[in-house]
Amino acid sequence: MRRSFFRPLLHSRPISQRRWLLLATAVALPSLYTILFSGHGLIKRLQLESDASAMQTEVVRMRSTGDSLRREVQRLSTDPAAVEQVARERYGMVRNGEVVYLVEEE
Repeated sequence: MRRSFFRPLLHSRPISQRRWLLLATAVALPSLYTILFSGHGLIKRLQLESDASAMQTEVVRMRSTGDSLRREVQRLSTDPAAVEQVARERYGMVRNGEVVYLVEEE
């Protein structure tokens, strides 16, 4: 009688503990590598979350700066004294007839 190719697979003895450990390791290591280091892995996710947090902080800072600049524009467009203050402080301008005395501090 001919022996079937599938017969050893169907009636084989139980797999030993060592083989189970080898099989589990062969499945676990690639899975663990994929979970941790792939493009969609845990390490990439943590990096992206850190980047998102930094970007959120930057957005808050930029919004604050934008609000401050909008208030400054509003103040300069409605308050002549503010325009004069900027002209004097930033650009060193004086009115006709004014004399400027520069005092040097020691």
